[in-house]
Amino acid sequence: MQPKPRKQDNKIEKMSWEDFLGISPKRVKYENLEEQITRQISEGKLLNPLKLIIGTWPGNESDEEFEDLLNNLH
Repeated sequence: MQPKPRKQDNKIEKMSWEDFLGISPKRVKYENLEEQITRQISEGKLLNPLKLIIGTWPGNESDEEFEDLLNNLH
């Protein structure tokens, strides 16, 4: 199915799918997973940012103190 032609100044102009959808094939770049990871690392993104927060806690509470705090929320 082709997009419908549009009228412009009493002339019918045929539209491409890219024009109809508002995209340009030059602007659209598809990356596979490996390309995306390589690009993100080259842009400075950490390989696994979760490593920065796993095992850290902002306070000095023990597990028991933290459990007591949670129990007191009820």
